[in-house]
Amino acid sequence: GVVVRAMAADPAERFPDMAAFAGALRHSRGQVPFRTSSRRGWMAGVAVAVAVAIGAAWMASRETGRTVTSAAETIAVLPFSASGPGVEFLGEGMVDLLATNFSGVGGIRTVDPRAVIRRWGGRGGGGADRLRQALVIGRDLGAGSVVMGSVVSAGGRVRLAADLYSTAGDQLGRAQVDGPADSVLQLVDRMSVILLRDVWRSREPLPNLDLASLTTDSLAALRAFLEGERLYRRLSFDSAIAAYTRATEVDSTFALAQLRRALVYGWTGGHGSDSSRAASAAGARFAERLSPRHRRLLQSYSLFERSKPASVDSARAFVAQYPDDLEGWFLLGEALYHTREYAGATPDSVMMPFDTVLRRDSALVPAAIHPMELALRYRDRARFDRYLSVFRRAATPGEVTAVRTGGALVWGPQPTDSQLGAALAANPGPIVFAVHSIYSRDDATSDTVVRYFGRLQPSGPQGREFASEVLAVRADVLAGLGRVEEAGLLADSLAAIAPAEAGRRFRWPIVLGMAPDPRDSARIDSLARSQPDGSMAEYVQAVIGLSRGQVGAVRRRLADRLRVPDTSAADAIGRGQLTTVLGLADLMAGDSALGLRRLEEGLEAAAAPRSRGPTTFIRFQQALALSSGQATRREGIQRLRHSFDSEPLFLPLSYLALGQAYEAAGESDSAAFAYGRFLRLWDKADPVFQDRIVEARDALQRLTAEPRQ
Repeated sequence: GVVVRAMAADPAERFPDMAAFAGALRHSRGQVPFRTSSRRGWMAGVAVAVAVAIGAAWMASRETGRTVTSAAETIAVLPFSASGPGVEFLGEGMVDLLATNFSGVGGIRTVDPRAVIRRWGGRGGGGADRLRQALVIGRDLGAGSVVMGSVVSAGGRVRLAADLYSTAGDQLGRAQVDGPADSVLQLVDRMSVILLRDVWRSREPLPNLDLASLTTDSLAALRAFLEGERLYRRLSFDSAIAAYTRATEVDSTFALAQLRRALVYGWTGGHGSDSSRAASAAGARFAERLSPRHRRLLQSYSLFERSKPASVDSARAFVAQYPDDLEGWFLLGEALYHTREYAGATPDSVMMPFDTVLRRDSALVPAAIHPMELALRYRDRARFDRYLSVFRRAATPGEVTAVRTGGALVWGPQPTDSQLGAALAANPGPIVFAVHSIYSRDDATSDTVVRYFGRLQPSGPQGREFASEVLAVRADVLAGLGRVEEAGLLADSLAAIAPAEAGRRFRWPIVLGMAPDPRDSARIDSLARSQPDGSMAEYVQAVIGLSRGQVGAVRRRLADRLRVPDTSAADAIGRGQLTTVLGLADLMAGDSALGLRRLEEGLEAAAAPRSRGPTTFIRFQQALALSSGQATRREGIQRLRHSFDSEPLFLPLSYLALGQAYEAAGESDSAAFAYGRFLRLWDKADPVFQDRIVEARDALQRLTAEPRQ
């Protein structure tokens, strides 16, 4: 009929002009019932009303270009008042439901529900006072209008009522709907359309909203989901996971609840865990039920969950498309932080997304944790204090004490050994970051570094549990400082309690040319032979081959190996590692373009949760190659500066490489600084490494015209 033709998807099938449309509408106006008990009939009635509104506003919309009334272009949905049995969850829940329906329709932006709920707090009251509070909050949040309303249940039925006001106080729309208690989602859809109709200014038909298809058809699942949202906002992550899990047990196709489970598992330390991957995969299977925004977020999270560097670009694209989505900004910060070793993300670039979140929702405490760690590592006292003030709002006293102890390690007064041991037992993260900050102290020498790392000794049962890890880290620290003979003694002690770990610790110093003793070389051969069959054994053999100059043989062997297709996820990671070694072989053979391309491809494929270690040596070689080329030097410098800040074996050598890169770039002051820091850190290096020390001293003399000492 007239309405169907007016709403046709193909413009050629619509009326040729407004006169033709108005004539047809006048002719048929009495033939279409407005009130009907069926949803389809009701929607037809809405469509006619929308068509009339379109006709009335067509000329204005041509001039203004607006789809909705200007005040309604940014909407803050406030918590509804809820009364009666079984609807208490809809008080805050309406914020999510209506925001989901409105967001993106006709270009409407909705204020993030978390920001609204945090700002609203526990406000009560009604009438003029409630409206006055709502308008103030709407203005504070940058909204042009606010929605407020009520949910009432009685006798198995539910009534929803809502008012839409501009933040100047003008009423823009009003809606009231009622129906059976098990049709809440359909009622929300109906109310959304009525409110949109009141502010619609476009000549295009009003979009069809179907919240049920975006979330779930089950009221029980919806109730559990909205309870999860409430707990999630209050940082009760374990309880939130339990609520989301209940929602998915009721409706396993509830994609949004599956996505939330995956996200919250990541926040509770389960990043990349079987549970997180299963939830993410379930969300992906039913992604067609998600809104376009949540589908995009799921794509970005799936990359992040697998620790892929591409997750950064994906999250950046997401926040560019949805700049008000705090989950997107949080995910961008997480992706930058957890993949910073691949691209050398600067501390400022990592902190920026988290700061964006905290500006809008300062109660989201996890957004302060990683920036606080980086502030410790890079000795930024002002930022550390600011993030700590957020962290302590929700952290346990023991966790706060551990963070304060980390700050004392960096800025003083120095904690006692017992204080440090207790802090390590409560929360080792900030202590480890604080200890790593020693490398950036101007007065740091190899002895001060060794002394700081020597204090990493958890007390009690945890100390015994991590004894091998502590020894292994100290061995890396000593080797990275050029004190390989001392590192060997620690590795011998480590061999008594963790033989496999001891073998791995010998591998990289030898490959880096830092342990030329034939006895150690034989030990490396033994290590390679001890690897179980598979890609890791091939990887170790190939790296050792390159360290011995067998470039051509390694290239041929790896090229043949990679021609054989593999299909499993584990094989993909192994193939990625082999591709990185082939890229390194290409570099050593003089093909920089091919080598760098293969390195990038291989590192992306090899990236996986908790698998950073095997690629560190390759990433270091990649950074060296990038810093040596004029076109790629800036990228290489950034990676050398920030990709190895938690890698004691490689960090001192990165200063030598930075000196060379800055000198080649003509940045004499930066080069002199880097050479000087390398020399201070290698002040007690083994005699066999004097060639590197002489190289750095000669360079420093060239740059500063200071006499050699």
